[in-house]
Parts: sequence; structure tokens; C-alpha cells
Amino acid sequence: MAQDLKKAGFDAKASGVDANKWYADLAAGTFDTAIHWGSTSPSPYAQYQGWLDSTLAKGEAAKNRTGNFGGYDNPKADAALADYAKAADENQAKAAITTLSQIMADDAPVIPLMYAAGWYEYNTTKYDGWVDESNQYVDPSPNPANVMYVVLHLKPAGS
Repeated sequence: MAQDLKKAGFDAKASGVDANKWYADLAAGTFDTAIHWGSTSPSPYAQYQGWLDSTLAKGEAAKNRTGNFGGYDNPKADAALADYAKAADENQAKAAITTLSQIMADDAPVIPLMYAAGWYEYNTTKYDGWVDESNQYVDPSPNPANVMYVVLHLKPAGS
């Protein structure tokens, strides 16, 4: 990565750090930049909340951070997250996500590097309705947020 950044004009140097220190610095917000994974969910809400929700970086929540590691604070982002959480229909949810994606584009409080690989397998001997190439209704990885959603789509094979 440092070599790729150098080609783009950045003088980046790779230096390892003890995992305990990395986690402590991340939780305390004592870093210049960090590479960290994001939240997963059947909807974009969890990802945006983990990146932009200012309450995750304030008060008691800041002691055991689960997201917003950079301490981003934007009332417009918080309002859009609240709007998404209480959206009564798809149009309201889309409006909130549009606002959140515009904030990401304008402010870049987090810069996603890649969509991580999600490995999974399934067996159609007894059940149909799995996520597959023609039925992509959610990230199929066996993440806790997605498991029940997938199970609710399953039907006995051949039914």
C-alpha cells in the first residue's frame, strides 16, 4: 500500500504496531489514520451509523467505541441517521441514504478502501431461497446481522 501511495504523491511508510496498542489507540481516538473494518447489515444503515453517528464518539460511548473512530460530528448526518431509522417507507429511507452518501462524498470522514470478501456456502438439498447469483437480496456471509434474514427467505426444497 505504501508503494501505491508513493505513486500518488504520498510519502507513506509502513510500520507495524502491537495489536493491543492499535486497539487502544483506536478506542481513544489517538491516531492520524487507521484501517478498520465496518459494520454489516441487510441495509446500509449500520455501515453509515458506524461511520457517521456522533453519539458513538461522545460521553460513555466513546470509552468503548464501536464505531465513528475518527470522532466525526455533523448534526446533518445524525439527523439523516434518525430519519432513516424512523422511515415509514422506501422513499423516506432513500432520501436519508442520499443525504448520508452526499455527506460521505463531501466530507470524506471515512474512506472505504474495499468491500471485503464474504465467503459462504449453502446446500439446496433440503432448502431453497439461499442468496445466490440470481437471488442477491443480502450479503450472504454468515454475519449475525444477516443470518436471520436469510433463514426467513428459506423454503423447503421443491416447494
